[in-house]
Amino acid sequence: MRVSSSQMTRLMLNSMQDQYSKYYDIETQLSTGSSINVPSDNPIGYSRVSNLTTQQNNLNQYLDNIDTASSQLDASETQMSSMTDVIGSIRDLVVQAANGTYDSDDLADIGTQVQSLLDTLVSLSNATDSSGNYLFSGSQSDTEPVVYDESTGTYSYAGDDYQREISVGDGVTVASTDNLSGVFFSGSSNIFNDLSDLVTSLSSGDNSTASSMLDTIDGYSSNLSSAIASIGARSNQLDTLSDAHTETLTYSENLSNSISEADYAETTVSSEEILTTLQVTQQVLSNIMGLSLFNEID
Repeated sequence: MRVSSSQMTRLMLNSMQDQYSKYYDIETQLSTGSSINVPSDNPIGYSRVSNLTTQQNNLNQYLDNIDTASSQLDASETQMSSMTDVIGSIRDLVVQAANGTYDSDDLADIGTQVQSLLDTLVSLSNATDSSGNYLFSGSQSDTEPVVYDESTGTYSYAGDDYQREISVGDGVTVASTDNLSGVFFSGSSNIFNDLSDLVTSLSSGDNSTASSMLDTIDGYSSNLSSAIASIGARSNQLDTLSDAHTETLTYSENLSNSISEADYAETTVSSEEILTTLQVTQQVLSNIMGLSLFNEID
């Protein structure tokens, strides 16, 4: 069967189009370093890599959340540790006031010191994180937790009993914040009003409430210790999860690369072979048509 020059030209053009397509795919692999760039490259491999990519995105998000939660818990622990020191100093002063050897002027001076420490305790309780969110107002991060009412001379809690939860794993959440509801506030009583009443008594030279105040202070101190222990436990949990996520992420990335990573040497050889075929086909086609239809490929 005789093949006309027009038929030959059409066949060779189709062949060149196919070679150009293969050349483009290989050049894409060389530029991206991946042998799988579209589903048609390897449907099964593409699906596996897509699933692994989703897993990696989730793990990176969990790790970001863990960093955020760890930062907030570290800030809370730092502030609560300072509260512990302040309450310890207040207790030492109350012990002095209760021993009965101080006159009214001395008691008034102790009252002044307790007031200063009370102000510090309020400031620590109203601490914020690096983003300006209150650490101890529960879920109400934009609400100052400890509020002083000048008209009544009393302190109250403006936060809530909740904790802000953050996702740190598949179906795993961790409380990244705390509240003062069960620490310094109990029913109608709170450490701030108790200390304020003590200051009033000491300022008038009365130490009668000092002895009973020791047990009250110890109760608040115990609550604070429990809160700090809870923060420590959550921080340890986050450290464990971070290590696990990091290890899983590394394995997932390595697996993804092993599936999709292009063999540079092999791909380069294929690219050169296709380029040579294109050049030969171009030359033959030019001879057939008596002209050059294509520019030399760089």
